[in-house]
Amino acid sequence: MRTLTLSLILLGFFATTSVMAPLETRIVNYVNAGLAAQRAGRDVEAEETYALVLSLDAGNKYALHNLALLYEKMGKPAQAVSLYERAVASDPAFIPSVKNLSRYSVQERLESAATRECASAAECYETGKRSWDLGNKAAALSIWERAAGQFPEEAFLVRNVARARYDLTDYEGAARDYRKAAALSPADNGIRTDLAWALLAASRFEEARAICNEVLAQDGGNAAALAVLSRLPK
Repeated sequence: MRTLTLSLILLGFFATTSVMAPLETRIVNYVNAGLAAQRAGRDVEAEETYALVLSLDAGNKYALHNLALLYEKMGKPAQAVSLYERAVASDPAFIPSVKNLSRYSVQERLESAATRECASAAECYETGKRSWDLGNKAAALSIWERAAGQFPEEAFLVRNVARARYDLTDYEGAARDYRKAAALSPADNGIRTDLAWALLAASRFEEARAICNEVLAQDGGNAAALAVLSRLPK
C-alpha cells in the first residue's frame, strides 16, 4: 500500500536560534523529543510528549501535525482530521496539514459509497483498496468485511478481510478469516501460507508448522512456507 506522503515536521531551525524565551525553548525541545520517539516507533511516548506540548501551546502546528500522523497510523482518522484542522486554524498556510486534510474529502466520499451495496465483488474490493491506499486500514476492513457478507463465496474478499485484520494486529481474527478463505479456495497455497504467518504472529506455532508442512508436501520449494518455518521456535 502507499504510505503517507508527508513527512514528520521537525523544528530544527528553531533549535539553532541563539536567543529564545525559556518556554519557547522547552516547547521546541519537546516537539523534537516527540519526533525522535515517533521515528523510533515509540508511539505512546511520542503521543504523550505531543500532548505535553499542546498543554503549553494549544495551537502548536508542528505537534498537531505530527500527532495527526500518529493517529492516522493507529487507524483513527477522525482524531487525525480534528488535529489537522486545528493545525490549519493555527496557520492557514501550513501546507503539510492542508495537503493531508484535503485527502479526507476523498475518504468521506469513499466511506459514503461503502455504505451502499456493491454491484459486484470487484467493485467492493476496489472501494476498500482506495481506503487502504489512503492509509485507512480500519475503513478498508469495514468495507471488505461487509462485502464478504454480501459475496460469501468470494475467497479473495475474505482473504483481504484477513489481511486487514493482520495489519491491524488482530492475529487471531486474521487466522480465523484466512481459514475461511482457505476453505473457499483449498488449492491456493498463498492463502494457506498467509494463514501460517497469522498463526505464527498469534504464537500458535504447531498449527503454523503443520500448515507449512502440508504446503511443502505439495510444493517442496515454497518460499513462504520455508520462511515461516525458519521463524518458528525449534
